[in-house]
Amino acid sequence: MIIATFFRFYNIAQMPPGLYPDEAMNGNNALEALSTGNFKIFYPENNGREGLFINIQALSVATFGNEPWALRLVSALFGVLTVLGVYLLTKELFCKKNYESRIMNQELEPENNLHNSKFILHNSKIIALLSSFFLAVSFWHTNFSRIGFRAIMLPFLTTFSFYFLFKGFRTKKNINFIWAGIFMGLGFHTYIAFRIVPIVVIAVLIFKLIEIIRTNGAGDIENSANKKELLKEFFYNIVIYGSFALLAALPIFYYFYIHPDDFIGRAGQVSIFASENPITEVIKSSILTLAQFNFIGDWNWRHNFAGSPLLFWPVGIFFLIGIFICLKKFLKFCYQLLKKFPHNPIPLQHIFLLAWFSAMLAPSILSTEGLPHALRSIGAIPPTFILAGLGTFTLYNFFKKKIFLYSNKKLIMPLYFIILFYVAFSGYRKYFVNYANNPNIKGAFSDNYVKIGRFINNLPGDIKKYVIINSGGALVNNIPMSSQTTMFITNSYKKTNQLEKNIIYLLPNDIKKRNFYDDKSYVIILMEYDDNLTKQLQSLAPGKLEKGEGFNYIIK
Repeated sequence: MIIATFFRFYNIAQMPPGLYPDEAMNGNNALEALSTGNFKIFYPENNGREGLFINIQALSVATFGNEPWALRLVSALFGVLTVLGVYLLTKELFCKKNYESRIMNQELEPENNLHNSKFILHNSKIIALLSSFFLAVSFWHTNFSRIGFRAIMLPFLTTFSFYFLFKGFRTKKNINFIWAGIFMGLGFHTYIAFRIVPIVVIAVLIFKLIEIIRTNGAGDIENSANKKELLKEFFYNIVIYGSFALLAALPIFYYFYIHPDDFIGRAGQVSIFASENPITEVIKSSILTLAQFNFIGDWNWRHNFAGSPLLFWPVGIFFLIGIFICLKKFLKFCYQLLKKFPHNPIPLQHIFLLAWFSAMLAPSILSTEGLPHALRSIGAIPPTFILAGLGTFTLYNFFKKKIFLYSNKKLIMPLYFIILFYVAFSGYRKYFVNYANNPNIKGAFSDNYVKIGRFINNLPGDIKKYVIINSGGALVNNIPMSSQTTMFITNSYKKTNQLEKNIIYLLPNDIKKRNFYDDKSYVIILMEYDDNLTKQLQSLAPGKLEKGEGFNYIIK
C-alpha cells in the first residue's frame, strides 16, 4: 500500500503535465455543479459521461481549487484503494475455495485439516501480495491513476463488488451481499465498459448454483440441513445482492429511461457493427487487443508509453502462466464433467478469472478506434494482475520443489527479492523517468493550453483577453472541446464568468466580425501556432506580436 501510494501520489502536481481537454471537461462540470448546486447523474457534454466521478471531483476542486492535480487526486485515491481491493479479493479467492475443494477430493487427511488450512491461508496471502504488488508498480494502472478519467473507478468498484460477493458465499452473511450489491450498482454510474460486468456476475452465479446442486454432503455441507435449504439460502442471498445493486443503479437507469439516446453515446460511434465488415474487424481487434499485454501496446501517449506492452516482460510471462493454469483447470473440469466423474469440484475461482478477464476485453474488441486501446481495456486490470500473481506463485513452487529442493533457503530468498525489486524499479523508471521526460507527453496532455490559462490569470482584470480557438474537438456550447482546458484553469466555462474576467472565446471565422480598434487594450491569444492566422490577425488588430511558452499572442 505504501508503494502504491508513492507511485500514484508522488509529484502528481507536475506529472503528468498539462490537462487534457477531456479531463478539463470534467473539471468545468465540477465547477458548474459547485456554483449552481446541481450535481447531475449524467453530464451530456463530450459524448456523455456518468456523473459519480465528476461529482466526487467537485469535492476535491472545492477543497483545493481549479488545479489539474485536484482532479487527479481523486483518480490516485481510487487507484490506491484498487490495490487494496485486489489483495483482499485474491486472498478470498485462493483461501477458502481451495481448502474446500481439497477436502472434498480427500487430498487432505482429516487430522491434518488445521495444519493444511493454515498452509493454504499462507499461500493465498502470498498470491494476494504478489498480485497487489504487481498492480502497485504497473505502468498501466499507475498512469490511469494519475489522469482525471472516470474509467479508473471501474477496476475499483468491480474488485470490491466481487470481493464482497465471494466473501458472502463463504461467510453467508447478508452484510457482504449488501455491500457487493451496492458496489455493483454504483459501477453503472462510472464508465460505459462496466455494462459488461453483469455477464461475469451471471457466469459466477450459474457455476455457484451448479456447485450447490452437485454437493455430495462433504465438508461444511454436513452442517446444513439439506440441499433444499442451501438452495433457498443461495437465492435469498442473491435477491439481497440484486436488490441493493438495483437500488444503487436506479438513478442512472431512470436517467437512461428518460434519455435513451444518452445510453449508447460514444459506444455507437466506434462500434465494429458500424463498419462495413464486422467479422473481419472483430478478428483484427481481438488480435490487437490480446497482443497488447506482451507484444505491442496502445500507441496513444496519454494511455501508454507508445507501443510498449502493457505488462513488463517478467510480469507478462507470469500472466501467461496464470492464464494457462486457469485454462487447464477449466478444461479438466469440462472433461471430467463429460466423463461424468463423481464429485469433481468446480474450479470456480479459475473460471471466474477467465470470465472476468475475457469479458472486460470486450469494450476494446468491439470497437474500431485506436486499437489496441489501453483505456477501454481498463476493466481487465484486476484479473490480469491476479493471474500474474497466480502464475508467479506457481512458478515459485515449481522451482522450489523441482530445482531448489536441496538448496540453502538463505541463498534462494534474496534471488526472489531481487526479481521483485527489479520489477518495481523498472516500473518506477518507466513512468517517472522515461515517460516523464519524453517530449511527446506535454503535447499529449495539452500542456500549452494550461500555460495559456495561467498566462491569462496573470493579466490585469480590466484588459480584454481574446482566445482564438484554432484547434479541433467536438463542440461544447458551439465551441471546440480543446478550449475546455483553458476554461478550467481560468474558471471561465460559464458565460457569466467570462464576462466578469473579460475573457472572450472566438473561432477563426469570427475574427473578421470583431472590431478590435474599439478596444482600448487587449491580448489576443492563439491556442495553436498558425502563421496565416497570425498575419490575418495583425492586419485586423493593431498591436505587438509576442511569443509565449507554447503559444503566440498580440498585445495592445
